[in-house]
Amino acid sequence: MIPAQFTKLIAELEHLTDSQTRYVEKLLKGTDSVSQLITELEERMVENPECPHCHSSLINRHGKVNKM
Repeated sequence: MIPAQFTKLIAELEHLTDSQTRYVEKLLKGTDSVSQLITELEERMVENPECPHCHSSLINRHGKVNKM
């Protein structure tokens, strides 16, 4: 985008209605259902890492250790 057009666009944002502002925020945040689901899963793995199959907190590469 040409810098002058970008500056004009930013200035026009001040004139959006509340619903238009929310719509633009959703677009910028990527709040579609898939993005939301991915974000929640990533946060859950950081906060409480666990195996998705057995829910164990001991996670090993490829889910197996000692040939078990």
